[in-house]
Amino acid sequence: MYLRMPLWPECPPKSWRTEVRAQHMPPDHQTLDLSVVLVSYNSKDVILSAIAPLVDVEGLDIVVVDNNSQDSTVRELEMQFPSVRIMKMPENLGFAKAVNRGVESCESEAIMLLNPDAVVGLDSVRALVGALSGPCSGIVAPLIVDEGSRLGILPAGRFPTIWRMLLHYSGISRTSGAWRALWGHYLLPTNVSPAPVSVDWVTGACMVFSKQTWDLAGGLTEKWFMYAEDIDFCFRVKSLGLSVVLLPEATAHHLVGQSDSSGSFRANPAWILNLHDFYRAQLSRSAIHSISWCLVVSVGLLTRSWAYWLRSLDGRNADVGWSYEAARFRLFSVAVVKRALSARNNRSDRQTISVAFSDPDE
Repeated sequence: MYLRMPLWPECPPKSWRTEVRAQHMPPDHQTLDLSVVLVSYNSKDVILSAIAPLVDVEGLDIVVVDNNSQDSTVRELEMQFPSVRIMKMPENLGFAKAVNRGVESCESEAIMLLNPDAVVGLDSVRALVGALSGPCSGIVAPLIVDEGSRLGILPAGRFPTIWRMLLHYSGISRTSGAWRALWGHYLLPTNVSPAPVSVDWVTGACMVFSKQTWDLAGGLTEKWFMYAEDIDFCFRVKSLGLSVVLLPEATAHHLVGQSDSSGSFRANPAWILNLHDFYRAQLSRSAIHSISWCLVVSVGLLTRSWAYWLRSLDGRNADVGWSYEAARFRLFSVAVVKRALSARNNRSDRQTISVAFSDPDE
């Protein structure tokens, strides 16, 4: 892990911590000062369930940034929840740009990002906002419960160094338990106890932070259409000397479905390619490290693809969808291999150019 030096040696200045602590201590009898920002795109089948537990709560502002949905998402929201603020974008801006527009419009002291296909109860919301009262709290996230997941991982964990990716794809991390040295890029249920867990990153599907933390970190990067911007945001928050914490006492449930009803994202390799972009920009020390990362990850993905294909041959797993997972992970592996080959060719080209334009007498 190669984090930049934090802005503060341990925590932000005491005066700032005291101010934040006063802002984010909402006992049950106090009004929440929270804005919930959701991004929708053809999300009519899920977003109503996400908003229902939170609508009309005193002090809670709900903002939906709609990325030019072509279904009835906006109409359903306007009919069912007239108190919800809807920001209609003229085109599909992608996740990060839409989130940034939504947060910019908020005046609450605390912000929650929530996916349209995630449901979080009011008690969990209060627990998350209350956890921001910690002296070094940057981001707090609930435990995501996804009963439909076949892969058994949690959307939180350690930064994607070569070591953490190797631990994950080799399966070593599955034996780690509470031993943090062997935790992989993704946490496993066995890594989590009822106590808060300090992690490197949490998913943007549901996270809470102060508006001041958001402003200091600079919001979400807009260099990607979607995927990996949450990890990048967590990296910049931790670089400020603030913590990223998973709070198991708070839970959010992932709905059976997805934010984009087309389902096209399920086999989209952008998530792993953007993760490599993040690694190369923030963690990699050289082009060799970048290419090595690609090789480790591509072999890991291909190995998973083979394992899922073998599971699909078992008649008892006919309805589990392992053949689909095998095809997905094979596609992801090929995409990473292409990225590694491209990086190697670009490196060779740069070396050729430097030789061609160097002084022959040097």
